[in-house]
Amino acid sequence: MYAQKLDVHQFEMYTFDLIMILAYQHWRTAALYLGIGALYTVYYLRYVVKNPVLACGNSKFQRLLQRCVPSLTKPYWPTFLGFGTHLQTVGHVAFQPFVGKHNYRSEKLSTPDGGEIVLHWLEKQLADDAAEPIVILIPGLTGDSQSIYVKHMVDDVLSVGCRAVVFNQRGFGGAEIKTPRTFCAGSTDDIHFVLSHIHQTYPDAPLLANGASIGGIMLLNYLAEYGSRCVPLAGAMTVSVAWDLVESAKSLEKPVNSILYNYTLTLNLIRLVKLKGLLFKDHYDLPSVFKSRSLREFDTHLTVKVFGYRDVHHYYSSSSPKGKLSKITVPTLCLNAADDAFSPIHTIPLNEAKRSPNVAIAMTSRGGHCGFMKGIFPSGGKTYMSEIFSEFVSAIFNEGKDYLSRD
Repeated sequence: MYAQKLDVHQFEMYTFDLIMILAYQHWRTAALYLGIGALYTVYYLRYVVKNPVLACGNSKFQRLLQRCVPSLTKPYWPTFLGFGTHLQTVGHVAFQPFVGKHNYRSEKLSTPDGGEIVLHWLEKQLADDAAEPIVILIPGLTGDSQSIYVKHMVDDVLSVGCRAVVFNQRGFGGAEIKTPRTFCAGSTDDIHFVLSHIHQTYPDAPLLANGASIGGIMLLNYLAEYGSRCVPLAGAMTVSVAWDLVESAKSLEKPVNSILYNYTLTLNLIRLVKLKGLLFKDHYDLPSVFKSRSLREFDTHLTVKVFGYRDVHHYYSSSSPKGKLSKITVPTLCLNAADDAFSPIHTIPLNEAKRSPNVAIAMTSRGGHCGFMKGIFPSGGKTYMSEIFSEFVSAIFNEGKDYLSRD
């Protein structure tokens, strides 16, 4: 028995000695890791976590945003272990919680030129309330009603007691391409047609429109082009708009951006034309379109031809929202990130927004393109963009009229 106790005692001593030897051998490595972690944390707190910059020329609108969209007045805490622009941009899709397929009510519309657009509706109740607010969502370049970020935004709309309708562009959401025409950043006919249809169908329902990426560009161009003649909207919001398409194209053609975004989006557009663009073959040089390896090349070979621009520079320069804010008459909030590869920081028109009577730009230091993830890990969940969007919709429909009408 004594020998057994001695053996146990010796085992404990040997184990302790081994642990001390290993700790001594690896203390430098542990200290290095702790030091790197401390520096990382200091950098994150000092240079990453910041309040968004809010540029607004209308004191009433600014007061509404500051009091009724509280997330705009607080620091944005980007994902601690993934605040870089590329992880934010790609991760917001890869790490967002799974959302099942939404069972929308589908509505097909025939445009004046014979095209087809599909609207996807989702309401909380089967019986529509004629005066229940409606939020129109306009997805990005290759997005539709089943895109993950769109479904999250639909859920956000429902959570604040509104109806959601997704405006699927021609060729998306089950819509066929019935004319040799797609859509582009500078074309506003389809938006006006869709908004007019919704307003005529639900004349008593307040409307708010939200556009992401190119959907936001189209929305801003529509609001600027039609001015006071646009369909009555209580408010509008855009996310990750490229304000200067000429500079955006240059940014997207940089090595990393070209691989991650430019080439991928181009292939998706080519796939759409191959799948549904049979009508294009008699009007445009499709072999050249299919050889495109960048958005600039695709737009040169197809978009410019479809919409009658002189060249791709003419298309990009005339379709850029920058310089048009003074023409917008609808209270509009634009959310951008300073590290967005699609919209370089020097192109975000903060000074123009400070002179605008109806447009406010909120710019975060991080967030990527339509990312805005937050939390410790890049595990998805409710994003900062989602918080801002929900609060803004609620503010416009519940307090907007009172705030914006005050002296």
